[in-house]
Amino acid sequence: MKELFLEFIDSEGIDQKVAVEGNAFVVGRHSGCDLAVADSRLSREHIKIERFADVFTVTDLNSSNGTLFDGEPLSGCRAFEAGEGSLVLGGSLEMTYSLVSDDEDEGLSSEEPQEEAPVSAAPPAESSGSGWGAALFLIPLVGFLVLVVGVIGIFLLIGGDAKEKPTRRTDDDYSGRSDRLDELETEVTPEVLSTTDSAPTSEPIGEPSPGTESIPATPAGDSGGTNEDPGGVVDRKMEALVYSFMRKIAKNDKRPYLTTGRFNEVIGRANRYRGSAALAANIRSASANSARIGKLASDNNLQPQFLAAAAIAGLGNSSGNVAAKAEEMVGTLDRLTIVLGNELADDALLVIAAYDEGKAGNNLKMRDRLAGLAKKNPTASSREIRTIWFLQEKGEISASQYDFALNFLAVGTITQNPAEFGVKSGALKLE
Repeated sequence: MKELFLEFIDSEGIDQKVAVEGNAFVVGRHSGCDLAVADSRLSREHIKIERFADVFTVTDLNSSNGTLFDGEPLSGCRAFEAGEGSLVLGGSLEMTYSLVSDDEDEGLSSEEPQEEAPVSAAPPAESSGSGWGAALFLIPLVGFLVLVVGVIGIFLLIGGDAKEKPTRRTDDDYSGRSDRLDELETEVTPEVLSTTDSAPTSEPIGEPSPGTESIPATPAGDSGGTNEDPGGVVDRKMEALVYSFMRKIAKNDKRPYLTTGRFNEVIGRANRYRGSAALAANIRSASANSARIGKLASDNNLQPQFLAAAAIAGLGNSSGNVAAKAEEMVGTLDRLTIVLGNELADDALLVIAAYDEGKAGNNLKMRDRLAGLAKKNPTASSREIRTIWFLQEKGEISASQYDFALNFLAVGTITQNPAEFGVKSGALKLE
């Protein structure tokens, strides 16, 4: 019997040795993986190891940063060789694998089975017609049939298991959205907005004056299917702005998603900044320091729009030096991103919500919180759990954490076209 082990050093510098168990074993950044490793350079589901009897294979799950298997780029399906070798995930996580055999299951003596064969004790040939002769003829035939049935059963079991155990990409279960979101893939500019269908789905969204309460989230029963469900209505121009920003703060989120209630809450919060002179000054400051902010972001594995919007939100209602604020925040944001990721816009919002905790040195608190929620809510999709809205609903984040994340999303939306909110500044431009 062969066993496969993975050895690596985790984010806290502790040596780990993990046995690969089951017929399918997924390694990645997501807490739902069989082996979850907090490193943003790993994809949510990075590799899958499968077991077929004593054969172990590994496949890269279309990860963003790839995998090296024994020093070579992993493409297709590769089998592990006996002994030790190396795996490098995402260019950063180095693992040593060891495929070992249990000596007790190998090398059985070939002499023992000979003692068990009773064929020589058969009755004389003259009695074979009364039963023994037929038995001697049937024993090999029955043995052969049992062997054939066993082999067929093994192949059916392996085939069935491969079909029934996909790579657990449950995040796509939460991606039901209107086909017209494909139209929002284009860069949002004033020219695009002037030609966008500005008519809302039914009645236009109200525009509260600064200081008023944001539009409440959709009540229970919101279908969450598209931005046209009964929970509210959506202004197409505003929708383009929100999704433009959400795509820019994530590493790989071309189709971000908000329910109607959540979308309207973001726009309600953005309208609190309508006509803000301080916000206009901060957007201009960020644009003027785009090279500096861009380098800070690049050096710390962050998206430039994410870092700039975080710094602007961090300044609150005061004007200031956005680049200096970005330098102040970037270390904490980088450490949190390594743990929580930045592949999706929702990951970026989690990082912002956890900022104060990270600044205090509690970089793993949000990750542990999400893992606990996943265990308590097994029927909820992983993508839904990993949102600030789910955390707020379950009482897992404070009002200040939720407000900071929502303000960040609102401010970022405004930076895409400040004129739509009466903010006297050009759109945020970063190198």
